[in-house]
Amino acid sequence: MCSVSQMLSVQIQSKLKSTEISEYRGKRDIKIGTVHYVLSNMRVVECSMPDPSLVFVEGTGVSVEVSQLTLAITGKWATQFGIIHANLPGSFDLAVYNIHIYTLLQLADDAGRLSITTVQCSANVGDVNIQFHGGARFFFKPFVSGFSGQISDMIREKICPAIQQAINGSEETLQEIPVNITVDQYISLSIPLTSSPAVTHQSFELDIKGEFYSRSSPSEPPFSASVFDVPYAENYMLSVAASEFLVNSAAYAFLSSGALQINITDDMIPKSFLIHLNTSQFGAFIPQLRTLYPNMEMQVLLYASETPLFSFSSGVIDIHVPAAAKFSAVKPDGTLVPLFRLDVDGSFSGSARIDQNLTGAFQLKNLTLTLGSSEIGDFKTDTLEQMMAVMAVESVLPKLDAALKAGFPLPTLKGFRLINSQLLIKNGFVAIFTDVQDSLTGL
Repeated sequence: MCSVSQMLSVQIQSKLKSTEISEYRGKRDIKIGTVHYVLSNMRVVECSMPDPSLVFVEGTGVSVEVSQLTLAITGKWATQFGIIHANLPGSFDLAVYNIHIYTLLQLADDAGRLSITTVQCSANVGDVNIQFHGGARFFFKPFVSGFSGQISDMIREKICPAIQQAINGSEETLQEIPVNITVDQYISLSIPLTSSPAVTHQSFELDIKGEFYSRSSPSEPPFSASVFDVPYAENYMLSVAASEFLVNSAAYAFLSSGALQINITDDMIPKSFLIHLNTSQFGAFIPQLRTLYPNMEMQVLLYASETPLFSFSSGVIDIHVPAAAKFSAVKPDGTLVPLFRLDVDGSFSGSARIDQNLTGAFQLKNLTLTLGSSEIGDFKTDTLEQMMAVMAVESVLPKLDAALKAGFPLPTLKGFRLINSQLLIKNGFVAIFTDVQDSLTGL
Protein backbone atom coordinates (compact mmCIF):
# COMPACT_ATOMS: atom_id res chain seq x y z
CA MET A 1 0.00 0.00 0.00
CA CYS A 2 3.07 2.22 -0.27
CA SER A 3 1.92 4.06 -3.41
CA VAL A 4 -1.56 4.54 -1.96
CA SER A 5 0.05 6.13 1.11
CA GLN A 6 2.11 8.43 -1.09
CA MET A 7 -0.95 9.50 -3.09
CA LEU A 8 -2.93 10.08 0.09
CA SER A 9 -0.03 12.09 1.52
CA VAL A 10 -0.14 14.39 -1.50
CA GLN A 11 -3.90 14.86 -1.15
CA ILE A 12 -3.73 15.60 2.59
CA GLN A 13 -0.90 18.08 2.17
CA SER A 14 -2.77 19.78 -0.66
CA LYS A 15 -5.90 20.18 1.46
CA LEU A 16 -3.97 21.43 4.48
CA LYS A 17 -2.11 23.98 2.37
CA SER A 18 -5.38 25.28 0.95
CA THR A 19 -7.12 25.35 4.32
CA GLU A 20 -8.55 28.77 5.11
CA ILE A 21 -7.75 29.85 8.65
CA SER A 22 -10.20 32.50 9.72
CA GLU A 23 -9.30 35.55 11.76
CA TYR A 24 -8.87 34.64 15.38
CA ARG A 25 -9.63 37.04 18.22
CA GLY A 26 -8.94 36.39 21.86
CA LYS A 27 -7.89 37.88 25.13
CA ARG A 28 -5.65 36.98 27.98
CA ASP A 29 -5.62 38.18 31.56
CA ILE A 30 -2.15 39.32 32.59
CA LYS A 31 -3.07 40.39 36.19
CA ILE A 32 -2.63 44.07 35.48
CA GLY A 33 -5.31 43.99 32.84
CA THR A 34 -6.50 42.15 29.74
CA VAL A 35 -4.63 41.93 26.48
CA HIS A 36 -6.89 41.64 23.43
CA TYR A 37 -5.30 40.19 20.36
CA VAL A 38 -6.19 39.30 16.78
CA LEU A 39 -4.41 36.94 14.37
CA SER A 40 -5.37 37.48 10.74
CA ASN A 41 -4.36 36.75 7.12
CA MET A 42 -3.15 33.31 8.19
CA ARG A 43 -2.17 30.81 5.57
CA VAL A 44 -0.27 27.53 5.47
CA VAL A 45 2.94 28.06 3.50
CA GLU A 46 4.53 24.68 4.10
CA CYS A 47 3.34 21.21 5.04
CA SER A 48 5.71 18.35 5.74
CA MET A 49 4.74 14.81 6.64
CA PRO A 50 5.86 11.23 6.16
CA ASP A 51 3.60 8.88 4.22
CA PRO A 52 0.47 7.99 6.19
CA SER A 53 0.11 4.54 7.68
CA LEU A 54 -2.86 2.69 6.14
CA VAL A 55 -4.29 -0.34 7.89
CA PHE A 56 -7.33 -2.36 6.90
CA VAL A 57 -9.85 -2.56 9.73
CA GLU A 58 -11.78 -5.79 9.37
CA GLY A 59 -15.50 -5.29 8.89
CA THR A 60 -15.23 -1.50 8.57
CA GLY A 61 -12.71 -0.07 6.17
CA VAL A 62 -9.33 1.60 6.43
CA SER A 63 -7.59 3.53 9.19
CA VAL A 64 -5.29 6.38 8.18
CA GLU A 65 -2.67 7.49 10.70
CA VAL A 66 -0.27 10.40 10.27
CA SER A 67 2.58 11.13 12.66
CA GLN A 68 5.11 13.96 12.84
CA LEU A 69 3.15 16.30 10.61
CA THR A 70 4.63 19.81 10.58
CA LEU A 71 2.92 23.02 9.45
CA ALA A 72 4.44 26.42 8.76
CA ILE A 73 1.96 29.29 8.92
CA THR A 74 2.37 33.00 8.35
CA GLY A 75 0.00 35.80 9.27
CA LYS A 76 -0.57 39.28 10.68
CA TRP A 77 -1.04 40.15 14.34
CA ALA A 78 -2.23 43.03 16.41
CA THR A 79 -2.92 43.59 20.11
CA GLN A 80 -4.64 46.06 22.38
CA PHE A 81 -4.01 46.62 26.08
CA GLY A 82 -6.34 49.20 27.47
CA ILE A 83 -5.76 52.31 25.39
CA ILE A 84 -2.48 50.97 24.00
CA HIS A 85 -2.72 49.65 20.44
CA ALA A 86 -0.05 47.93 18.35
CA ASN A 87 -0.83 49.99 15.29
CA LEU A 88 2.49 49.35 13.63
CA PRO A 89 2.38 46.50 11.06
CA GLY A 90 3.06 43.14 12.72
CA SER A 91 3.56 39.70 11.26
CA PHE A 92 4.31 36.28 12.66
CA ASP A 93 5.72 32.93 11.63
CA LEU A 94 4.11 29.95 13.29
CA ALA A 95 5.57 26.44 13.30
CA VAL A 96 3.44 23.54 14.52
CA TYR A 97 5.34 20.32 15.20
CA ASN A 98 4.52 16.68 15.89
CA ILE A 99 0.90 16.75 14.77
CA HIS A 100 -0.70 13.32 15.03
CA ILE A 101 -3.85 12.45 13.05
CA TYR A 102 -5.98 9.31 13.20
CA THR A 103 -8.89 8.78 10.83
CA LEU A 104 -11.14 5.76 10.38
CA LEU A 105 -12.82 5.44 6.99
CA GLN A 106 -15.81 3.22 6.32
CA LEU A 107 -16.22 1.53 2.95
CA ALA A 108 -19.79 0.79 1.92
CA ASP A 109 -22.20 0.21 -0.96
CA ASP A 110 -24.21 3.31 -1.91
CA ALA A 111 -26.75 2.41 -4.60
CA GLY A 112 -24.23 0.24 -6.42
CA ARG A 113 -21.30 2.61 -5.98
CA LEU A 114 -18.39 2.45 -3.58
CA SER A 115 -18.77 4.96 -0.77
CA ILE A 116 -16.13 6.36 1.62
CA THR A 117 -17.17 8.13 4.81
CA THR A 118 -15.26 9.35 7.84
CA VAL A 119 -16.51 7.66 11.01
CA GLN A 120 -13.77 8.89 13.33
CA CYS A 121 -11.13 11.61 13.27
CA SER A 122 -8.84 12.91 15.98
CA ALA A 123 -5.87 15.24 15.93
CA ASN A 124 -3.27 16.13 18.54
CA VAL A 125 -0.79 18.99 18.29
CA GLY A 126 2.66 18.66 19.83
CA ASP A 127 4.78 21.79 19.97
CA VAL A 128 4.06 25.31 18.80
CA ASN A 129 6.69 27.93 18.12
CA ILE A 130 5.76 31.47 17.15
CA GLN A 131 8.02 34.31 16.09
CA PHE A 132 6.65 37.86 15.94
CA HIS A 133 7.99 40.55 13.65
CA GLY A 134 7.38 44.29 13.52
CA GLY A 135 4.64 46.07 15.38
CA ALA A 136 5.04 46.54 19.12
CA ARG A 137 6.49 43.11 19.68
CA PHE A 138 9.10 44.46 22.13
CA PHE A 139 6.22 45.30 24.49
CA PHE A 140 3.64 42.63 23.72
CA LYS A 141 5.76 39.62 22.84
CA PRO A 142 6.19 38.43 26.46
CA PHE A 143 2.41 38.25 26.79
CA VAL A 144 1.54 36.94 23.34
CA SER A 145 3.99 34.06 23.72
CA GLY A 146 1.61 32.70 26.34
CA PHE A 147 -1.07 32.33 23.67
CA SER A 148 0.47 29.14 22.32
CA GLY A 149 -2.14 26.98 24.00
CA GLN A 150 -5.00 28.82 22.30
CA ILE A 151 -3.13 28.79 19.01
CA SER A 152 -2.53 25.07 19.34
CA ASP A 153 -6.26 24.46 19.90
CA MET A 154 -7.11 26.66 16.93
CA ILE A 155 -4.85 24.68 14.59
CA ARG A 156 -6.05 21.34 15.97
CA GLU A 157 -9.67 22.27 15.26
CA LYS A 158 -8.82 22.95 11.61
CA ILE A 159 -7.12 19.61 10.90
CA CYS A 160 -10.03 17.14 10.89
CA PRO A 161 -12.22 19.39 8.69
CA ALA A 162 -9.32 19.55 6.21
CA ILE A 163 -9.02 15.76 6.29
CA GLN A 164 -12.78 15.52 5.80
CA GLN A 165 -12.50 17.74 2.72
CA ALA A 166 -9.89 15.40 1.27
CA ILE A 167 -12.16 12.41 1.92
CA ASN A 168 -15.17 14.25 0.50
CA GLY A 169 -13.19 14.89 -2.67
CA SER A 170 -12.53 11.17 -3.00
CA GLU A 171 -16.19 10.42 -2.27
CA GLU A 172 -17.33 12.87 -4.95
CA THR A 173 -14.98 11.22 -7.44
CA LEU A 174 -16.42 7.80 -6.58
CA GLN A 175 -19.99 9.05 -6.97
CA GLU A 176 -19.13 10.40 -10.42
CA ILE A 177 -18.13 6.94 -11.60
CA PRO A 178 -21.10 5.63 -13.60
CA VAL A 179 -22.50 2.17 -12.95
CA ASN A 180 -24.01 2.07 -16.44
CA ILE A 181 -21.59 2.89 -19.22
CA THR A 182 -22.41 3.32 -22.90
CA VAL A 183 -19.78 1.36 -24.79
CA ASP A 184 -20.84 2.11 -28.36
CA GLN A 185 -23.99 2.37 -30.46
CA TYR A 186 -24.81 -1.28 -29.80
CA ILE A 187 -24.08 -2.18 -26.18
CA SER A 188 -23.72 -0.79 -22.67
CA LEU A 189 -21.94 -2.10 -19.58
CA SER A 190 -23.50 -2.39 -16.13
CA ILE A 191 -21.06 -2.59 -13.19
CA PRO A 192 -22.96 -2.03 -9.91
CA LEU A 193 -21.72 -3.36 -6.59
CA THR A 194 -23.74 -6.33 -5.37
CA SER A 195 -22.84 -5.84 -1.70
CA SER A 196 -20.75 -3.75 0.65
CA PRO A 197 -16.99 -4.29 0.44
CA ALA A 198 -15.65 -7.28 2.34
CA VAL A 199 -12.80 -5.89 4.45
CA THR A 200 -10.23 -8.20 6.02
CA HIS A 201 -7.05 -7.37 7.90
CA GLN A 202 -5.02 -7.42 4.66
CA SER A 203 -7.33 -6.32 1.83
CA PHE A 204 -10.82 -5.38 0.77
CA GLU A 205 -12.87 -7.02 -1.98
CA LEU A 206 -15.57 -5.58 -4.23
CA ASP A 207 -18.17 -7.88 -5.74
CA ILE A 208 -19.46 -6.34 -8.95
CA LYS A 209 -22.09 -7.67 -11.31
CA GLY A 210 -20.40 -6.91 -14.60
CA GLU A 211 -22.74 -7.48 -17.51
CA PHE A 212 -23.14 -6.11 -21.01
CA TYR A 213 -26.57 -5.34 -22.45
CA SER A 214 -27.94 -4.61 -25.87
CA ARG A 215 -28.99 -0.97 -25.98
CA SER A 216 -31.83 -1.67 -28.43
CA SER A 217 -33.19 -4.84 -26.81
CA PRO A 218 -31.72 -5.40 -23.33
CA SER A 219 -32.32 -8.87 -21.93
CA GLU A 220 -30.63 -11.47 -19.77
CA PRO A 221 -28.50 -14.04 -21.65
CA PRO A 222 -29.44 -17.75 -21.70
CA PHE A 223 -26.52 -18.55 -19.39
CA SER A 224 -25.68 -17.56 -15.84
CA ALA A 225 -22.60 -16.40 -13.97
CA SER A 226 -20.55 -18.82 -11.91
CA VAL A 227 -18.90 -18.04 -8.59
CA PHE A 228 -15.12 -17.79 -8.65
CA ASP A 229 -12.40 -16.84 -6.18
CA VAL A 230 -9.50 -14.58 -7.11
CA PRO A 231 -6.19 -15.60 -5.52
CA TYR A 232 -4.75 -12.98 -3.17
CA ALA A 233 -1.70 -11.24 -4.66
CA GLU A 234 0.28 -9.77 -1.78
CA ASN A 235 2.79 -7.88 -3.91
CA TYR A 236 0.23 -5.95 -5.97
CA MET A 237 -1.99 -3.02 -5.04
CA LEU A 238 -4.97 -4.10 -7.13
CA SER A 239 -6.43 -7.36 -8.42
CA VAL A 240 -9.20 -7.26 -11.02
CA ALA A 241 -10.89 -10.40 -12.34
CA ALA A 242 -13.55 -11.00 -14.96
CA SER A 243 -15.44 -14.23 -15.47
CA GLU A 244 -16.46 -15.90 -18.70
CA PHE A 245 -19.94 -14.53 -18.04
CA LEU A 246 -18.81 -10.92 -18.51
CA VAL A 247 -17.17 -11.59 -21.86
CA ASN A 248 -19.97 -13.84 -23.08
CA SER A 249 -22.61 -11.30 -22.06
CA ALA A 250 -20.88 -8.86 -24.42
CA ALA A 251 -21.12 -11.38 -27.25
CA TYR A 252 -24.80 -11.97 -26.45
CA ALA A 253 -25.46 -8.21 -26.33
CA PHE A 254 -23.81 -7.69 -29.73
CA LEU A 255 -25.82 -10.60 -31.14
CA SER A 256 -29.09 -9.19 -29.75
CA SER A 257 -28.26 -5.79 -31.24
CA GLY A 258 -27.75 -7.25 -34.70
CA ALA A 259 -24.13 -6.18 -34.73
CA LEU A 260 -22.60 -9.60 -35.42
CA GLN A 261 -23.27 -9.60 -39.14
CA ILE A 262 -21.64 -8.22 -42.22
CA ASN A 263 -22.41 -8.09 -45.93
CA ILE A 264 -19.35 -9.16 -47.90
CA THR A 265 -18.91 -8.14 -51.52
CA ASP A 266 -16.12 -9.08 -53.88
CA ASP A 267 -14.45 -5.67 -53.71
CA MET A 268 -13.87 -6.26 -49.98
CA ILE A 269 -11.79 -9.39 -50.62
CA PRO A 270 -8.04 -8.91 -51.16
CA LYS A 271 -6.85 -9.77 -54.64
CA SER A 272 -4.43 -12.30 -53.15
CA PHE A 273 -7.24 -14.52 -51.84
CA LEU A 274 -7.63 -17.94 -53.38
CA ILE A 275 -11.19 -17.38 -54.48
CA HIS A 276 -13.41 -14.43 -55.25
CA LEU A 277 -17.14 -13.91 -55.07
CA ASN A 278 -18.38 -14.81 -58.52
CA THR A 279 -20.27 -17.76 -59.92
CA SER A 280 -17.44 -18.64 -62.29
CA GLN A 281 -14.97 -19.43 -59.52
CA PHE A 282 -17.54 -20.95 -57.16
CA GLY A 283 -18.72 -23.03 -60.09
CA ALA A 284 -15.57 -25.14 -59.67
CA PHE A 285 -17.05 -26.39 -56.37
CA ILE A 286 -20.75 -26.06 -57.21
CA PRO A 287 -21.15 -26.99 -60.91
CA GLN A 288 -24.82 -25.93 -61.17
CA LEU A 289 -23.88 -22.32 -60.45
CA ARG A 290 -22.21 -21.94 -63.85
CA THR A 291 -25.33 -23.24 -65.56
CA LEU A 292 -27.99 -21.38 -63.56
CA TYR A 293 -26.21 -18.07 -63.02
CA PRO A 294 -23.22 -17.77 -65.36
CA ASN A 295 -20.66 -14.98 -64.93
CA MET A 296 -22.41 -13.21 -62.08
CA GLU A 297 -21.00 -11.61 -59.01
CA MET A 298 -21.95 -12.96 -55.61
CA GLN A 299 -22.61 -11.47 -52.19
CA VAL A 300 -22.44 -13.07 -48.74
CA LEU A 301 -24.32 -12.20 -45.57
CA LEU A 302 -22.12 -13.58 -42.77
CA TYR A 303 -23.65 -13.58 -39.30
CA ALA A 304 -23.43 -15.28 -35.94
CA SER A 305 -26.26 -17.80 -35.74
CA GLU A 306 -25.84 -18.19 -31.98
CA THR A 307 -23.87 -16.42 -29.27
CA PRO A 308 -20.11 -16.87 -29.69
CA LEU A 309 -18.84 -18.27 -26.39
CA PHE A 310 -15.51 -17.76 -24.65
CA SER A 311 -14.12 -20.21 -22.13
CA PHE A 312 -11.08 -19.77 -19.92
CA SER A 313 -8.85 -22.55 -18.68
CA SER A 314 -5.34 -22.53 -17.27
CA GLY A 315 -3.41 -20.17 -19.56
CA VAL A 316 -5.76 -20.72 -22.51
CA ILE A 317 -8.68 -18.85 -24.08
CA ASP A 318 -11.04 -20.92 -26.26
CA ILE A 319 -13.66 -19.36 -28.52
CA HIS A 320 -16.55 -21.20 -30.15
CA VAL A 321 -18.21 -19.35 -33.02
CA PRO A 322 -21.45 -20.71 -34.54
CA ALA A 323 -22.15 -18.77 -37.72
CA ALA A 324 -23.94 -18.91 -41.02
CA ALA A 325 -23.23 -17.51 -44.47
CA LYS A 326 -26.05 -16.74 -46.90
CA PHE A 327 -24.82 -16.60 -50.51
CA SER A 328 -26.66 -14.68 -53.21
CA ALA A 329 -26.07 -13.96 -56.87
CA VAL A 330 -26.11 -10.30 -57.90
CA LYS A 331 -28.10 -9.52 -61.07
CA PRO A 332 -26.99 -6.69 -63.34
CA ASP A 333 -29.71 -4.46 -61.84
CA GLY A 334 -28.42 -5.16 -58.32
CA THR A 335 -31.19 -7.57 -57.36
CA LEU A 336 -30.09 -10.41 -55.10
CA VAL A 337 -30.99 -13.99 -55.94
CA PRO A 338 -30.74 -16.35 -52.93
CA LEU A 339 -28.50 -19.33 -53.64
CA PHE A 340 -27.67 -21.30 -50.50
CA ARG A 341 -26.76 -21.07 -46.82
CA LEU A 342 -23.68 -22.59 -45.29
CA ASP A 343 -23.61 -23.28 -41.55
CA VAL A 344 -20.18 -22.61 -40.08
CA ASP A 345 -18.89 -24.01 -36.82
CA GLY A 346 -15.51 -22.60 -35.87
CA SER A 347 -13.37 -22.92 -32.78
CA PHE A 348 -10.22 -21.01 -31.94
CA SER A 349 -7.66 -21.22 -29.20
CA GLY A 350 -5.31 -18.54 -27.97
CA SER A 351 -3.54 -16.83 -25.16
CA ALA A 352 -3.07 -13.33 -23.82
CA ARG A 353 -0.43 -11.52 -21.83
CA ILE A 354 0.55 -8.06 -20.67
CA ASP A 355 3.77 -6.44 -21.79
CA GLN A 356 3.28 -2.71 -21.94
CA ASN A 357 -0.03 -3.37 -23.69
CA LEU A 358 -2.52 -6.21 -23.59
CA THR A 359 -1.40 -8.61 -26.33
CA GLY A 360 -2.43 -12.02 -27.59
CA ALA A 361 -2.35 -14.64 -30.33
CA PHE A 362 -4.92 -17.12 -31.66
CA GLN A 363 -4.97 -20.19 -33.84
CA LEU A 364 -7.68 -22.18 -35.62
CA LYS A 365 -8.66 -25.40 -33.87
CA ASN A 366 -11.49 -26.53 -36.08
CA LEU A 367 -13.69 -25.30 -38.93
CA THR A 368 -16.70 -27.22 -40.21
CA LEU A 369 -19.03 -26.33 -43.09
CA THR A 370 -22.40 -27.92 -43.68
CA LEU A 371 -25.09 -27.08 -46.19
CA GLY A 372 -27.94 -25.51 -44.24
CA SER A 373 -30.32 -24.83 -47.11
CA SER A 374 -30.11 -24.47 -50.88
CA GLU A 375 -32.19 -23.03 -53.74
CA ILE A 376 -29.91 -24.61 -56.35
CA GLY A 377 -29.86 -28.22 -55.13
CA ASP A 378 -27.45 -30.22 -52.99
CA PHE A 379 -23.68 -30.10 -53.30
CA LYS A 380 -20.70 -31.25 -51.28
CA THR A 381 -18.95 -28.78 -49.00
CA ASP A 382 -15.69 -30.68 -48.32
CA THR A 383 -13.56 -28.73 -50.76
CA LEU A 384 -15.04 -25.38 -49.70
CA GLU A 385 -14.37 -26.29 -46.09
CA GLN A 386 -10.72 -27.06 -46.79
CA MET A 387 -10.32 -23.86 -48.80
CA MET A 388 -11.88 -21.68 -46.08
CA ALA A 389 -9.65 -23.29 -43.45
CA VAL A 390 -6.60 -22.45 -45.56
CA MET A 391 -7.82 -18.88 -46.04
CA ALA A 392 -8.38 -18.52 -42.30
CA VAL A 393 -4.93 -19.84 -41.42
CA GLU A 394 -2.99 -18.03 -44.15
CA SER A 395 -4.86 -14.76 -44.48
CA VAL A 396 -7.31 -13.94 -41.70
CA LEU A 397 -5.49 -15.11 -38.55
CA PRO A 398 -2.12 -13.55 -39.47
CA LYS A 399 -3.79 -10.14 -39.73
CA LEU A 400 -5.62 -10.70 -36.46
CA ASP A 401 -2.44 -11.81 -34.72
CA ALA A 402 -0.55 -8.80 -36.07
CA ALA A 403 -3.12 -6.52 -34.44
CA LEU A 404 -3.06 -8.54 -31.21
CA LYS A 405 0.75 -8.52 -31.17
CA ALA A 406 0.75 -4.72 -31.26
CA GLY A 407 -1.72 -4.92 -28.42
CA PHE A 408 -4.18 -2.58 -26.79
CA PRO A 409 -3.49 -0.03 -24.04
CA LEU A 410 -4.55 -1.07 -20.57
CA PRO A 411 -7.64 0.70 -19.26
CA THR A 412 -7.03 3.67 -17.00
CA LEU A 413 -8.76 4.92 -13.90
CA LYS A 414 -9.58 8.59 -13.51
CA GLY A 415 -6.24 10.28 -12.92
CA PHE A 416 -4.37 7.00 -12.51
CA ARG A 417 -2.68 4.41 -14.68
CA LEU A 418 -1.87 0.74 -14.25
CA ILE A 419 1.79 -0.33 -13.99
CA ASN A 420 3.69 -3.58 -13.32
CA SER A 421 0.65 -5.51 -14.52
CA GLN A 422 0.40 -9.29 -14.83
CA LEU A 423 -2.32 -11.32 -16.55
CA LEU A 424 -3.46 -14.69 -15.22
CA ILE A 425 -5.90 -16.99 -17.04
CA LYS A 426 -7.54 -19.58 -14.80
CA ASN A 427 -10.51 -21.91 -15.04
CA GLY A 428 -13.56 -19.74 -15.60
CA PHE A 429 -11.98 -16.31 -15.23
CA VAL A 430 -9.11 -14.04 -16.17
CA ALA A 431 -7.37 -11.78 -13.63
CA ILE A 432 -5.07 -8.78 -13.79
CA PHE A 433 -2.73 -8.05 -10.88
CA THR A 434 -1.34 -4.55 -11.01
CA ASP A 435 0.00 -1.52 -9.20
CA VAL A 436 -1.61 1.90 -9.60
CA GLN A 437 0.27 5.13 -10.26
CA ASP A 438 -0.90 8.73 -10.13
CA SER A 439 -0.71 10.03 -13.71
CA LEU A 440 0.42 13.51 -12.61
CA THR A 441 2.78 12.89 -9.71
CA GLY A 442 4.09 9.46 -10.75
CA LEU A 443 3.44 8.18 -7.22
